Amino acid sequence: MKQVCKRFGFGIAAVISFLTTVSVLFPQQAAAAGETFTWKDYNTITVSGGDLKGSYQYKLIQGSSPHRFNAAPDLPEHKRGCDVGFTITLNDDKSGRISYPLPKIPEGDSARPTGAVYCNDMKVKEVCTGVWPFRDCHNEWDGPRFPGVSEDYNRSITINGTRPGSNQQTETEQQKEVTVMVNSPNPNSSSGQTIELVIKDASGKVVSTAEPVKEPALGSDDPNSDRFVDPAYQPVYYLHTFKLEPGKYTVCGTIVITDCRSFTKVKFEPLSLVYGDNSVDRRLTVEVIATYIGGPQDMTVGPFEVNVQHPGGLIVTQETDTQSHKMSNEEEQAQGGVTVEYELATRTVFNGLEPATYEVCVVGVEECQDVIKKAGEEAKVTFKIDWLKYSADNTYERDCREKYNVMGVRAVTFLVCSAIDTGSYVVGVMDSVIGNLLTVDTTDLFNDSDTNNAYHTAWNSFRAFALGLIVIAALIMVVSQAAGIEILDAY
Repeated sequence: MKQVCKRFGFGIAAVISFLTTVSVLFPQQAAAAGETFTWKDYNTITVSGGDLKGSYQYKLIQGSSPHRFNAAPDLPEHKRGCDVGFTITLNDDKSGRISYPLPKIPEGDSARPTGAVYCNDMKVKEVCTGVWPFRDCHNEWDGPRFPGVSEDYNRSITINGTRPGSNQQTETEQQKEVTVMVNSPNPNSSSGQTIELVIKDASGKVVSTAEPVKEPALGSDDPNSDRFVDPAYQPVYYLHTFKLEPGKYTVCGTIVITDCRSFTKVKFEPLSLVYGDNSVDRRLTVEVIATYIGGPQDMTVGPFEVNVQHPGGLIVTQETDTQSHKMSNEEEQAQGGVTVEYELATRTVFNGLEPATYEVCVVGVEECQDVIKKAGEEAKVTFKIDWLKYSADNTYERDCREKYNVMGVRAVTFLVCSAIDTGSYVVGVMDSVIGNLLTVDTTDLFNDSDTNNAYHTAWNSFRAFALGLIVIAALIMVVSQAAGIEILDAY
């Protein structure tokens, strides 16, 4: 009997162990809170039942995609006295998901709302985000559980009823809004105080007009900002908000959209239209990358002079910044024994460019590049140069500019340098011509190696005759002296 009881006990223990293992490996889904979600109208879902006291309205967050709904005007109240905050996100008109992030303490005690409870107050170990709106009721809970973050308030839901179609609903004033923003193509100084905007319906009938006043351009005046725009090239923009019913329209303006543009206003969806480039999109960034391959050395590249030619022929000149490389301790110790490669990038930004094709040239680089500046996009072009070759090719030009620098203005210096170089060349040519005119080539006259040289033959004949006369005169002198004839006496 004892043996039977013992075996029976082992069997019960095995069953319990088996069930425990199954419960761990295959946990049962927590029971749903039991709330009911029902469509009231296109923009509203009614939530009731379950752990909530009463019925509550969740309103569509305008502009959200996918559509999200928040409680309005009041948060649902839990049966235990806590305010429950969650968001409904639609999968489609029949289903969605309710969720809300865990709360955390905001920075500074002053930012903590009165009566708010946070996850670390509840000793919750999960990472927390957001703030949870509680009234002090957490002591009624066993452990760190609170509505909205448990399984009951982070799950998929089914929405009852049929979502009323958009044709059965009326738009709010906010949903009727069509905002038109026109960026002026001109700098602020030359832009009009107002422009005219006209909205026409599909039949061509004018339904609305406006004369918006110019506003400051977008962008930053800080040269160190990524959104820096040179104030000299800052345009302005004109902004107006119309209230329109759903349908097809065209908008016309006295600038930028003089040819009119079509658009469609969809029901329940506010619309924002932007025409023309803003300040940042009107930029052209020119990058000059210098590559060096050789022995380690300290080096500085730039500034490089960049010319941008506009479609009308206007040429704008700017300089890039400079970039430097300083040898590391390892490079200094290895000088002459290793080959290194440096790549230093310099840049300059041209502002106020309208959509067009521009020719970009870097002085000292043979090939220029055509750059297409598209509407709504910032343009960029890159030049890559071999620093050693570039330095060798441009040594004379740089020396000339340094020697004839005029008031620090590189454009004037360039003209002066070119004029001096041209004048020096002309003077050199004239000196060579005049020297050739004043120089007599004696090679043809006194070339005694050429037996056919008539000049040399004639000269040699006179030379022989002269030598004969000298010999005869000498003999007469000697004979006269010996004979004592005094006619040739030195006294």
